[in-house]
Amino acid sequence: MSKTELRNMNARNFGLRNRDMNRALKNAAKERGNGNKTVHDYGRYIDNFSQYLKDEKIKDLRDITREDVYKYSQLVKEQDLKDNHAASTTQTHLSAINTTLEQARGDKNLTVNPVRDANIQLRNNVRTEEKARDQKTHDELKMQVSTLTSSLLTVQREIGLREKESILLNANMALKEAEKRGVITISRGTKGGKVRETPIIRSDQIKALKALAKIQTNEKNNCIIPLNKNLKEIRNKVENEIKGSGGFHAERHFYIINRYEELAKVNCPIQAGIEHKDRFDYISKELKITVTEARKLDHDVRLKISKEIGHERIDITNSYLG
Repeated sequence: MSKTELRNMNARNFGLRNRDMNRALKNAAKERGNGNKTVHDYGRYIDNFSQYLKDEKIKDLRDITREDVYKYSQLVKEQDLKDNHAASTTQTHLSAINTTLEQARGDKNLTVNPVRDANIQLRNNVRTEEKARDQKTHDELKMQVSTLTSSLLTVQREIGLREKESILLNANMALKEAEKRGVITISRGTKGGKVRETPIIRSDQIKALKALAKIQTNEKNNCIIPLNKNLKEIRNKVENEIKGSGGFHAERHFYIINRYEELAKVNCPIQAGIEHKDRFDYISKELKITVTEARKLDHDVRLKISKEIGHERIDITNSYLG
């Protein structure tokens, strides 16, 4: 049963446990399963949207129409242009509102597509600067933090998990599955609740799972969170330990970059120091294959990686690989 089905959708603000629209929308963002950082980032967009609703004399989320959302998208677009903000900023803002409303309502009836409907130019998410944490920095960081945080850093680096996924992972079960099947099933803490399988093909991955399983001493826990703690407390603890270091996501960047090299047998654009548009020629020359073959190889590898990390779109890999 979905979380929306557990609510009284006929109640004020779709039963989101608050009569205030702003707080109700923030509850929807949390209910969606977003991480702390995402909920925090969404907060300012929700604040702006809530103020707009109040200015329009709307007092209940149930009364919002698609026209209201469209008008808001145009206001955001005009303000961002005036402030010289990039198109990506506007798209991120509107995407936050779309996904939050989708969770609140349980449907996509109010969704306003930033490009097709709001006429905002396409954003360019191709990364030009490597964000992966190098091995020396990774090793030094592990020496400065607790065993728990160190193990989370390693499992994210070796297996490509998100922070929340690694905390909620049943490491004991995952280790058994990895040794038996050569994959682990990621089902908790995923974006949008998507279940996926991640390949375990290297001894370092098994070693990372063993270290995490060692922390999960009590079988009743079914993850590394102690019985007397909760997810929020653990996230606050580990995030505070690595504050100022670039965060956990730098480890996921490392995994994705190395996974590309593992599968394609060639460096990704960001490692090779080439532009995204030149990648086919580069692959062709490095592997001595045709440009057509290079294009297919790059497509297939990016598609495989996007699925392994919990996405369905190839373009998401641009943010990691260049």
